[in-house]
Amino acid sequence: MKELDEAVSYLKKDNHLGMVYGIMKKYGVRPEQEDYEDLALKGQILFIKAYLECIKKGILRDGKILAYSYQKIKWGLLDALKQKARYQKQIAAPNKDETSDFLTNLPDKNLNAEKKLILKENLQQLFLQCNLREKKYLALKLAGLTDMDIVRKYHLNHTRVYRVRNKVRQKAFKIFFN
Repeated sequence: MKELDEAVSYLKKDNHLGMVYGIMKKYGVRPEQEDYEDLALKGQILFIKAYLECIKKGILRDGKILAYSYQKIKWGLLDALKQKARYQKQIAAPNKDETSDFLTNLPDKNLNAEKKLILKENLQQLFLQCNLREKKYLALKLAGLTDMDIVRKYHLNHTRVYRVRNKVRQKAFKIFFN
């Protein structure tokens, strides 16, 4: 507990806190952003962790502690910003051109009019029951992409894509076969 208090007081000493805000400014994080305070707090936690690691390793010189802390904060905040960008990319709403007329991408163009109408109604019902991520998946599948294409194109984990696929399949099964 003593080391933690020492780390916090070191953070507040000599404007070391300014290092956190300087790195945030370098990455374009502005006070108007909704996650500004969260990132500032994350940077402060990273500074304290770096300080504690330096003490454990026996690094006691100010210059080395600050250099190590700077790198730790820099890479930690960069990871947090990239993670946020990936998350926002994953939950982004499907583009209008991908979902506006999903019937043009139906797999079998030789269906008679009655079967096409039933299929259209079922797909519309499926779209209404799907969440945003499932709608995006369904639109990409109807556009002809394979699961692995989706994984590669959107830099997603394959297990996440498979989970979404299975949820869509379960909903589709209830609609098409009940």
